[in-house]
Amino acid sequence: MPPSEEVNEFLRRNNSSEIKSGIHLYDLIKRPELTYELTKEIDKERPDIPYDVAREVENQIKYDGYIQKQLQQVEQFKKIEQKEFLILLIITKYRGLELKHSRNFQR
Repeated sequence: MPPSEEVNEFLRRNNSSEIKSGIHLYDLIKRPELTYELTKEIDKERPDIPYDVAREVENQIKYDGYIQKQLQQVEQFKKIEQKEFLILLIITKYRGLELKHSRNFQR
């Protein structure tokens, strides 16, 4: 979306900072003071969609960064779990060998 007086007037009315260069509508919707529904005013070619779909789109856009961060944390946790499992497996095998050698030594 290119900067224009219409777009900047819309942004001012909605207590949002003006744009000086082009911006994607996606990035405008990420702003906490703007909603998918509000931006319809400056996105006149947008097709009508059901309210619940519009809310889902807005939530996906607004929380995308948070969701991505959570997914990365889940992946990191999986890696940590795998490492811990391998360490426990090695310790268990080592203790099993210790026990076996201890029994052989006692004979």
